[in-house]
Amino acid sequence: MDPQKDGILEKIRLLMEHAEGAKDVGNVLEAEAYAAKVHQLLLKYKLTLQEVDLRVEIQQDPVAKESVHLGRNGIKDRTRRVRWLEELAGITARANFCRILVRVGSSAIIFVGRKQNREVAVYLYTYLARQVERISQKEYDREYMRHWPSKTREMFGWKKSFIDGALAAFAERFRSDQSEILSTETSRALVTIEDTAVTDYLKALRLGQAAKFQSSPDFNISGYQSGVKFGRGVQVSQGQLPSGSGTKYIGQGGN
Repeated sequence: MDPQKDGILEKIRLLMEHAEGAKDVGNVLEAEAYAAKVHQLLLKYKLTLQEVDLRVEIQQDPVAKESVHLGRNGIKDRTRRVRWLEELAGITARANFCRILVRVGSSAIIFVGRKQNREVAVYLYTYLARQVERISQKEYDREYMRHWPSKTREMFGWKKSFIDGALAAFAERFRSDQSEILSTETSRALVTIEDTAVTDYLKALRLGQAAKFQSSPDFNISGYQSGVKFGRGVQVSQGQLPSGSGTKYIGQGGN
């Protein structure tokens, strides 16, 4: 975080604790003096009580990392990195103030963020991954039989494109929801605090960059459009984070 702002938020937090302590022992005048100082600092530095509350939350629930193994969540484990799984993990992570790390030679994903954010990001990732894996195969099989036997060449790249379309739809939906979340200055400030805490944690790990995936030319417009339709139709509802610090996304059924 910004050291100056961090120090100011900590000072306000301590003043609020002193105000509560004075109030508890019946020292009304002292409590009012501390409260007035808090109000003065909030106005001077254009801060909100939500930002102070979020700082306390981050101290109580610090950023950490959590490894997710697909095999334990009803999804086939791979001994290699999988592009679409990493892209899906990145989408759900950012929607919940987290980031991801990957491992060479494994499809496992590591989510980085505060516990309350990780729990929702991981749940949503595994839920959507199961849906994508199951429905993409089901729809591919159905389309293949529809084209059998004379037009099966038209199925080249269909399943991969279906998955790409689904991911694009997920990302679009989350971006749209987040644009609403970021409509006020206070919400933008809260999101910045969350993001900065995660960024600082990742910097401290001093990790290298993962190799990028090679682009693939096997694009199938029919598969992509079917994937987009599926991605837009999966039911995903919103749930409020504590202290009004943003929105979490939780899967609610689906195809």
